[in-house]
Amino acid sequence: MHIIFDVEGGLAILVDAARILVRVASPVKGGSPGYGVHHVIKALEILSQGPVGRVHLASRLGVGEASSRTLLERLEGEGLIRKGRWGAIVTERGLQVLRAVKDSVRVYRVNLEHIGWGEALLITIKGLKPPRDVVEVYSIRDYIVAEGCRETVIGGVEGGSTTYPGMPPELKEPLDRSIPREALEEGVLHLIVKPGNEDKAVNALIKLLAKPSIGKPEAW
Repeated sequence: MHIIFDVEGGLAILVDAARILVRVASPVKGGSPGYGVHHVIKALEILSQGPVGRVHLASRLGVGEASSRTLLERLEGEGLIRKGRWGAIVTERGLQVLRAVKDSVRVYRVNLEHIGWGEALLITIKGLKPPRDVVEVYSIRDYIVAEGCRETVIGGVEGGSTTYPGMPPELKEPLDRSIPREALEEGVLHLIVKPGNEDKAVNALIKLLAKPSIGKPEAW
């Protein structure tokens, strides 16, 4: 498999952000902390809007108070938030991590009625290149399936046209018509999932970004 990560243009910052997010969501003594990477991103979004306490954050995220406490402790340990009298608030470092992800991940609605899905979600992420063949599709899909998202379409744009290795032309053509023009950026990974699976997909993509060995990322 060719390295699907592209570090040009300062994208090493995105890798660093992904690794931080994965650390915050890593298992506690071999068990789940009760939240995923997408919860960490959402927590940073919430805390960027003003001080929030543990109980209120738990409610906003849909996790237990114990998980919320662990999340806040880990965010503080990474220097992403600071705690105050009225609750926790994001730091500049936390904003950098949040911006790195939000600037790189986009979600669009597409129509996949021709394969029986109806409306679906196209997630694009800068920094991950489209797969060149079916072998690379399965390498990426392994991360997606591990998060519980089994039905995916994986591809992207290369050489000015979309590529979805393994997809028959009669299925690809109607899909091409459904993809928004703004999503047709060269060399960007496309992941299409059914509604309700976007959080699982984002978890997988961030973990995939955090995995490649690309040398020392840029310092924050």
